[in-house]
Amino acid sequence: MRVLHVVLLCFCVMCFCVGQAPIIDMSSMVGSPVDYSFSLSGNFGELRATHFHTGIDIKPNRSGEVKIMSVADGYISRIAIGTGGYGNCLFIDHPSVGLTSVYAHLERYNPHIAAAIYNYQLNNESFVADIKFEPHLIPVSKGEVIGIMGNTGYSFGRHLHFELRETLTEKPINPFKYNLIPKDDIAPHISSLAIHGLNEDFQKIYDRRYTISHGASDSIKFIEPIKIPAGNIGIALQVHDKADNSYSKNGIYRFNMYVDGGLYYHYALDTLSFEQNRQINGFFDSAVRNKEDKTYSLCYRLPGNELQFLDHNSSGLIYLGRDENKEIIIETADYFDNKRVLKFTVQGTASDENQVSNLSPHIKIYQGKKMKIDTVGAFISFEEGSLFRNTECKIIIDSSGTENTYVIGEESEPIKSPIKIGIRPRLSSDKDPSKAIIVNRSSISYGGEWVDGYLTADVRHFGRYKLDYDMTAPSIRSVSFTSSAHKRSSFAFTIKDNYSTRGDDVEEISYKVLIDGVFVVCPYRQLNSTLTIPIEDVGPGEHTLKIEAKDHSGNLSYFDSVFKR
Repeated sequence: MRVLHVVLLCFCVMCFCVGQAPIIDMSSMVGSPVDYSFSLSGNFGELRATHFHTGIDIKPNRSGEVKIMSVADGYISRIAIGTGGYGNCLFIDHPSVGLTSVYAHLERYNPHIAAAIYNYQLNNESFVADIKFEPHLIPVSKGEVIGIMGNTGYSFGRHLHFELRETLTEKPINPFKYNLIPKDDIAPHISSLAIHGLNEDFQKIYDRRYTISHGASDSIKFIEPIKIPAGNIGIALQVHDKADNSYSKNGIYRFNMYVDGGLYYHYALDTLSFEQNRQINGFFDSAVRNKEDKTYSLCYRLPGNELQFLDHNSSGLIYLGRDENKEIIIETADYFDNKRVLKFTVQGTASDENQVSNLSPHIKIYQGKKMKIDTVGAFISFEEGSLFRNTECKIIIDSSGTENTYVIGEESEPIKSPIKIGIRPRLSSDKDPSKAIIVNRSSISYGGEWVDGYLTADVRHFGRYKLDYDMTAPSIRSVSFTSSAHKRSSFAFTIKDNYSTRGDDVEEISYKVLIDGVFVVCPYRQLNSTLTIPIEDVGPGEHTLKIEAKDHSGNLSYFDSVFKR
């Protein structure tokens, strides 16, 4: 009995402790990566051309160096260095809060981190690196300087791209939830309203647009009903948000659409998923984006859109009967609850004889079903998750060239996940089959793999494709090379290929630089095709420089010369 009493006593003490334990505010455990009140050039969830923005872009506050600091105690878990993308990037795991912080586009790392990276690059004879570290091997304290703000990778100006991710799932979390916020007293701005007439496949049969002029008002109301043909309709908005002390057009945080008082469509951007990030193509009006470079967010969900932050209980589709009125209220808000509200009434009229479907009477592809189309010399294969909605897929064959060109579907129709195309050579060729590639109208190479006589590749867009052969090596051209380099600290070259690349099945240009036969770590930037060769540590005397560049088809080019220090 005595033992039982002890157990019960311990249980009661545990319950009391749990009941009285203070609630820990996780946001207070995360600090800022910079030492000033920052403004943003990009926010979480902002709509980019091919993805949602998964972090915040922090602007510099001065022309000189801006130190970047760890936002919490933890350890470095990964360092990634690329010629594009995030450029120089650092990952820190913070076990106390279950988060990983990410710091991208750094100019450089702090000295002891940089030394470890440099040794890795030398040993692997590669500037590109992706290094993962054992837990707690490189501890970091909150506020410790880890690097300097930069402009590396796919970046158009000096800034810090900062992310917070759940460590276990790697899902990006809105940093605003952890008090990493700028001053913002400005409500979102609605530029234009679009009303889409939709057929049973969610394809547009008309697109009516209305410019919004609201000045400083936080509430906009259409006085007269908007008369549109009866039937299924969807709403789309051209909308952005701004913050104090920033001219940047950012994304909105929260959206609610009410129809006759009922909530029809809503979301809040607290978290995203890298696996679903490309589904942005079904989140905005891709046809208008492609043709007019304008971004209209759809206020309805296409059947194949699986974005987790959307409410899947309602599609947002509105049925409007003839002579029927429906009151629509749209509420847009930023994270700080600055709101802009749009109110209008739609009124159903007789069918519009000018309604035009943008579909052609070709093969119908059903969203959610596998299907393969065989045509002369080619095939197109769809998986169950390839499309956002049912679509008509036209196939046009152009035989005017050496090889057939295939126009597949409508370029404006969004694709959810890759489709596979296969093209068989039309004529026998003495060209090396290993040099064969599939290219689109913009001379972008998707590479290719031979399967049963077809060159196959995964593509993410409808459009114009053909089989070609890449026999041309990359070009290596001097920008600042000189044989007399006494006062030089570096050389610059451009390395370009005749094809740019896209997709998971093809690699970018690879390169190697040797001085006196010894590998040299040299940064290359895809954005401007520039290779920088540091020579400040090269001693006096005559030296040999050799550059080797190889494209995705294995074509090699060289630059050889001598310089003096």
